[in-house]
Order: sequence, then C-alpha cells, then structure tokens
Amino acid sequence: MGRASHGEENPVLGVLITAWPFLVGLTVGWLFTFGRTHAAPLGVRAAVPVWLVTLLGGMAVRALTGRGVAWSFVLVAGAVLALLLLGWRWLEARRTAETAAD
Repeated sequence: MGRASHGEENPVLGVLITAWPFLVGLTVGWLFTFGRTHAAPLGVRAAVPVWLVTLLGGMAVRALTGRGVAWSFVLVAGAVLALLLLGWRWLEARRTAETAAD
C-alpha cells in the first residue's frame, strides 16, 4: 500500500529496492541468532532477536545507501516485520498448545 501511494512506475522493482536492505538484515539476524544458540530461531522468543536485527540492520543499510529512514517508515517497517517474522511463529505456538491440550 505504501509503495502504491508513491505512484512508482515499476512496482516489482520498487518492492525489491525496498526489500533488499531488510533481506540483508534478516540474513545477519539469522546468522547472529544461530551463532549464539546453535539452533534455528523457530519459536517466538528465539525469533525476537532476528526481528530486531532485521529492523535495525535494514534501517542501517538504508541510511548508508542514502534511502529514507523517517520515523513513520521505521514504525511501519517494524510492525510489518514483526507480523511477518513473529506472527506465524505465534500462531503455530498457539496451534501446538491447543493440540497438546486436547
């Protein structure tokens, strides 16, 4: 939605330009977390550092490459990344807990 409001000509290229700094941050976050725990961060608690490093790393890359890091963008990116990186883990944890309770 945010990309559409800027009236870009090529939406696919626009998404890739916006996403690549966060993909770099995600890679660093996974490596950091896996390096500390020697386990994949599959649970919500284990994935919180991945989310934080993805957000901060993505914003750092954006800043270093001259892209915007306005507070509104940081807040929206943080919320979207939390939904995408933590949301499915939370849903799976709830589903697993409900199945175990039955």
